[in-house]
Amino acid sequence: MNFRKILSVIVGFGTIGLLSSLFAKIQGWLFASSLEIFTNQELAATNISQFVIKLMCVWVSCCSGGIFTTKIGGEVRENLLVGGLIMLVVGWLWLSAVNPIWFWVLMILGILPCVFLGYKLTSATFKIQAKLYLNLQLKEIKIFVTSFKKSGQWLKMIFY
Repeated sequence: MNFRKILSVIVGFGTIGLLSSLFAKIQGWLFASSLEIFTNQELAATNISQFVIKLMCVWVSCCSGGIFTTKIGGEVRENLLVGGLIMLVVGWLWLSAVNPIWFWVLMILGILPCVFLGYKLTSATFKIQAKLYLNLQLKEIKIFVTSFKKSGQWLKMIFY
């Protein structure tokens, strides 16, 4: 692994951790009860919407982590490594806060697909940009050749 690939794993992992924490903090400011849903069984049973919001925030963070991992130079292997590391962290959190099991299962099942979605979005965007650039370059060459032929310069080049 070269330096860029190692850096991409570190940045991707850090992005997911930072965004997940930021989203959790914002959710705590907006809904104070969301900070207690893992410790209070009554809130956990009634506040399913808070779990869904947390789940979506983690999945968006994972997608962003996949984007940053790919932009810095990571490929499939590096994105897999980032997703695996995040799955280990989520597994550790699951052991710390047991309830509810459906939340943790859905989170773990969604991590790798979301990281790879970020990878695919980035690589697809890059391919589209490359095609547009290539088409633009080909059009410029075609315009140059046509104007060169029309001006008669090619005849002078052959005979001189």
